[in-house]
Amino acid sequence: MNLSYTLIIQTTLFERRLALLQNRTPLEFRIDPDYPVSGPYARSSRLLYRPTSLHLVRILELSPHNTTARVELFDKIQGRLLLGKKSTSAHQGQLILAQVVREGESITEGGGIKGPVLSADIVQIEEDLGANNTFNAILSSCLLEEKNPKCLWQGYSFLQRYLWGYRDNLKSIVVDSAPLAEELSSLVERQELPPHIDIFHPTRHKSSLFESYDLETSWEALESPFIPLTQGGSLILEKTHAGWIYDLNMPLSHHSALISNTHAGVRVIKDIRLKNLSGLIVGDFFSLSSQKNKERLLAKLREEAQKDPLPPHIHAISSLGLLEITRAKRDLSVLEELWALPTPILENPAATDKKLLRALEHRIRAHPDQSAFELIFPVTQSPEFLETLAILESTYQVQITKAP
Repeated sequence: MNLSYTLIIQTTLFERRLALLQNRTPLEFRIDPDYPVSGPYARSSRLLYRPTSLHLVRILELSPHNTTARVELFDKIQGRLLLGKKSTSAHQGQLILAQVVREGESITEGGGIKGPVLSADIVQIEEDLGANNTFNAILSSCLLEEKNPKCLWQGYSFLQRYLWGYRDNLKSIVVDSAPLAEELSSLVERQELPPHIDIFHPTRHKSSLFESYDLETSWEALESPFIPLTQGGSLILEKTHAGWIYDLNMPLSHHSALISNTHAGVRVIKDIRLKNLSGLIVGDFFSLSSQKNKERLLAKLREEAQKDPLPPHIHAISSLGLLEITRAKRDLSVLEELWALPTPILENPAATDKKLLRALEHRIRAHPDQSAFELIFPVTQSPEFLETLAILESTYQVQITKAP
C-alpha cells in the first residue's frame, strides 16, 4: 500500500474544490458536481442524473442495430441508453431499468440534446450495487408498479466515488468545513473509508486552504489557455466541438524535434489528468521523419500515461506531427465545471457572473479585517447575481458596493 496522496477540499459559496497532492505537487483538480445543493447556483437538478444513479427509462427510438436507444428519463430529460444484453428484446415505448454511467454526451437526434449516458447491463448494475443490497431493495420497492420514467436511486455522491477510487493511496484529507469533516469521519467509522486515512480540519489557516498549500496560482492557471513549459516555449489548449487541441509553440533551435515533442507530450499527459479531460485529444507537435523516433516518443508517453488511474490511450503520431489521444469520460472536466457549460467562458454570461463572484469571495476571504468592498457590476445583473451578492454580504458580514 503506497500512502502517497493528500486530498485538499476547499468549500466556498459557489463550489467545492478538490486538489489531489503528491509531495505537495497537484496531480488532479476537481470540482464537486453535487455542490452546492441550495442557493442561486445550486446543482440539485443534476443530482438525479449523476453516475451510478438508477432509473426507469422509456425507449423513444432504437438505433438501426438495436445496440443503443434514445430514451426519456424523469422530468422529460433525454439520454442515450447502451442496451448490451437487452438489445434483442428492447422495443419502442418499453420501460427499462438502467444506470447512468456518465453525463453530458451529445445526442445528434432532436437538435443536439445533451443528456446522461446509461447502461441496461443488469449484470454490471448488480455488481456495482450488490455489496450493500441496494439493488434488491430498489427492485422490490417500485419496479413492478411504475408506469412512467422515474429516478429510483440517486446513486453515490461524487465525493464518495472519488474517495473510493483512491482509498488505498490516501494518507490524509484536509478540509475547511466542520460539517464535511464530520461526514468524512463518519465514513471512516462505518468502514466506507479505510481507518488509515487521517481527517484534518485546521481551525486556523490562511484565507483559504488552497493558499495554505500554495495552490491558488495553479488553480487560477486552469482557465488560461497558455501552459508554460519548463524547457521554454508553451502549449496552447483549445476546446473545440470535436475535442481538445494542444498546440506546441517552441523555437526548434532550442532542442531537437524529438526532445521538444517529448517534453511537450509528457506535459500534455499530466495536464489531461490534472483537468480530467476526456474524449478526443490532439497534440500538434513538430513533425518527426524517423519512425524510430516516433516509436521512442510513443513509448515514453505510454509509460507516463500509466501513472493516471484512468490512463489515456496513446494512438499514433501522423507524418505531420499530430499526436492522437483518447481518454474515457468520468465526470465533466474541471474546465467544463468552471464554465458551467461546455462552451468558452466568454460566450456564457452565467459563467462570467460566477467568475466575478468567485473572485469577489476570494478577495473577501483574503482580507478578513476589511468590511467594505467594491465590484464592477456586469451590464445586466441577473436575479441570481443580485441574490448571490446578498448572500456574500450576509455570510461574511461585509458591504458590497458598485464601483464607480
